[in-house]
Amino acid sequence: MEDKVIMENQIKKSKKPMVLGILSLVAWIFPIIGLIVSTFGIVISSKRLKEVKCKAYKIGLVLNILGMTLTVLNIVLAFYLYMNNMA
Repeated sequence: MEDKVIMENQIKKSKKPMVLGILSLVAWIFPIIGLIVSTFGIVISSKRLKEVKCKAYKIGLVLNILGMTLTVLNIVLAFYLYMNNMA
C-alpha cells in the first residue's frame, strides 16, 4: 500500500516540470513571464533528475531549455529593434 502512495506522489511530481516546459513554450511571447516559468522548470527538472532518473524529467528539462532559448531570442530581437528605431 505504501509503495502505491509513493509511486502516485512520484508521478505527480514528474508532471510538474513537463507542465512548466509546455507553459514556457507559450510564455516566451511575454519575456518576463517566460523567463520566470522556464527558470523554475529548469531548476525543478535538474534537481529531480539528480535524485531519480526519469524520462519525464528529461523531457521537462528539454522543453524548459527550449522555452528559455525562445525567451532570450525574443528579448534580444526586441532590444535590437528598439536600438535601431524599428519598433
